[in-house]
Amino acid sequence: MSAHARRAIAERQRQSQIKSILSGNNHTLIQMNSAEFVDYIISVKMKQGKSRSEVVDWLDELLEEHNSLSSKWKRIKEPLKTGV
Repeated sequence: MSAHARRAIAERQRQSQIKSILSGNNHTLIQMNSAEFVDYIISVKMKQGKSRSEVVDWLDELLEEHNSLSSKWKRIKEPLKTGV
């Protein structure tokens, strides 16, 4: 077998290894704005058996715990409890 053929085979094997490694390491990145994120969190927690009101109260406590309560959150948390 010629040197060129051996290099070609080695290159194909390397490409196959790279392809295999990359295919096993797939991740999906999703970008959301804050409103979409809050909707997503509410949906996840509701699927875990919590009511909408419980989830909003949980978020409120979490934000307060981290000193992250904003005036916007205070305005929207009550409508979020009812799904309006």
